Amino acid sequence: VKMTSVVAAGSGFLRPAVAMRRSRVKGRSAGDDAGSPLQDLTSPSLTPWEVLGIDVATSQEVSIADVRRAYRARMKVYHPDVYTGDATDKQANARRVVAAYAAVARESGLLDGGDSARAVDWDANSNSEVFPWAREDADPFEEPEGPAQSVFVNEFACRGRGSCPGYCCCVERNPGSFAWAEDTNAARFRVDAETWGDLNRRAMSTGASDAVKEDADIAAHRLNLAVGQCPETAIHWVTPRQRTVLEGLVADAIDGTSAPNEAGARVYELLAKAKWENGRAAAPAASKRRAKASTRWVDWY
Repeated sequence: VKMTSVVAAGSGFLRPAVAMRRSRVKGRSAGDDAGSPLQDLTSPSLTPWEVLGIDVATSQEVSIADVRRAYRARMKVYHPDVYTGDATDKQANARRVVAAYAAVARESGLLDGGDSARAVDWDANSNSEVFPWAREDADPFEEPEGPAQSVFVNEFACRGRGSCPGYCCCVERNPGSFAWAEDTNAARFRVDAETWGDLNRRAMSTGASDAVKEDADIAAHRLNLAVGQCPETAIHWVTPRQRTVLEGLVADAIDGTSAPNEAGARVYELLAKAKWENGRAAAPAASKRRAKASTRWVDWY
């Protein structure tokens, strides 16, 4: 087999290109061999390179493109939706793969040093809500920094206190997550409320009791009901940075910094962009526990 160099400027990682190709094939076929158990990637003895299935004990360079291919190959096997192993926490291996990609990408220059505080740290229990490729200076409505697991209430669209029937009133149905805003009389997501990501981590935690997991499941179900049952479709799934921007626009309209009609139009515009970009940023095989608005969650009566 002819050995060709794969060179990435400034990467500093050495290995033969042919070995990377073998790693990619192994990653794709691992889930197809029913007789061979899948490797446990949560072992603390594994390096980021080993988690991605890359052999670095060689003398030639590997490119960032090869690292991405190895990451995708691993996720095709270890994504929770397709994982066939016997691990209790099906998301643990996938989180490990994401964390490994972030660690290798930072070291190879794909993520610069300033990204280390926000990128996924190399930790077996990592469960970040930030994509490892997210950029700090990116517009969250152009490049979402993570999955849309937070909630924003468009107060320009909300009917207001006392206007919704009890069966579809988010504040009455889920007072732990929503409250009436005194300055607008519209519903507002509570500052101290748990997001979908918080509830999901609690429900999937391996160390939590069954009672704690059940409580988190119920809370997550209620949050989905609130999004799906809003008669004005005023409650939206957004990322944390998107929520910060949107809430800032509402605050500007309240304190008179901007005209309410202009701020409202801008909120509608950004929500449309967020819905589109958040959908594009989501993984093709989305987790069954992904936050979403669907009539599957709606119980109108």
